[in-house]
Amino acid sequence: MKKAVQWTKWLYRYIVEVMPQVEQRLANWKELAERMPENLLKTQALASIEHKKFHCIGGAVFALYPGARQQEVLDFIVAFQTISDYLDNLCDRAQVIEEQAFRQLHYAMLDAIRPAAASRDYYLNYPVKNDGGYLNQLVTTCQKALKSLGWDESKAHLAAEWVTLYSELQIYKHLDWSVREKKLETWAREAGKSYWNLYPMEFAAATGSTLGVFALVAGLEPQEASYYFPWITGLHILLDYYIDQEEDKKEGDLNFHFYYATDAEREKRLILFYKNAKDSINKLQYNSFHELVITGLLAMYLSDPKTNVPTLMSGRQLILKESSLEAQILHTLCVFLRKAGKL
Repeated sequence: MKKAVQWTKWLYRYIVEVMPQVEQRLANWKELAERMPENLLKTQALASIEHKKFHCIGGAVFALYPGARQQEVLDFIVAFQTISDYLDNLCDRAQVIEEQAFRQLHYAMLDAIRPAAASRDYYLNYPVKNDGGYLNQLVTTCQKALKSLGWDESKAHLAAEWVTLYSELQIYKHLDWSVREKKLETWAREAGKSYWNLYPMEFAAATGSTLGVFALVAGLEPQEASYYFPWITGLHILLDYYIDQEEDKKEGDLNFHFYYATDAEREKRLILFYKNAKDSINKLQYNSFHELVITGLLAMYLSDPKTNVPTLMSGRQLILKESSLEAQILHTLCVFLRKAGKL
């Protein structure tokens, strides 16, 4: 009963207080993107905000972490996630496949978590360069927020470790198909060799989440935030790719679920990630908050209309059935919010 009351309070604040602030910040970034001189960059920046804003909306739940400084946390989360989504589009949708170009672009994410880092030419190896200062402003917004929050070296070190893994994933998974899978799997096997209970592509998926960084920014100490990797971050990205399977088949894009032998194994592993994610937070302070994050992942992703296709509907029902009553209730709420145009 106590948890239900606390969740209700958090969800009310999230819908009434946090979501409008995320929308306002995204509107500001959209306004800046619309002034970009280069059409290709403008198109990808606007598309990333329009089609991926739910990444910012979902991540913004960390602004409700007990003791979090909401304004600075939201400034960082929206700007950092916007960098992530924008760079993903530049690597994925602009017919560029050069590894060095991708690596240079992703220095923006490393610089964003280092308040003292100097700006550099992130487009140095990219064929189109003039964004009117858009990417630099996103980076400096992140740096300013972290400076205000008193970001310390221990948090910066763990964040840099995760962002480096994230960047490597993005670099390899956007290369030409002739080398993509081999490079990605070779990297994942080596980088994830200590995670013996994960398939290489599951480890790769776990590196693709920004939730661990958001947890650090919200106020968790590194030893606490480390519990987010790999089960919570892996659940996050496997759900993200779960709903994109039909689209990725049509587009010929890489999808981590295509590496499972059967549909049954795909759903079985997702349920395993969910259960292990819940187990991983047992010793954390404010356990009910972290449980809300995990449950919210299921609810938000499995309420997406993309799951309303025959190939995913049965899996969706199986995963929700194996979760919890709270997850099912939150899923219903997310369906309502989507119909109301809030998600």
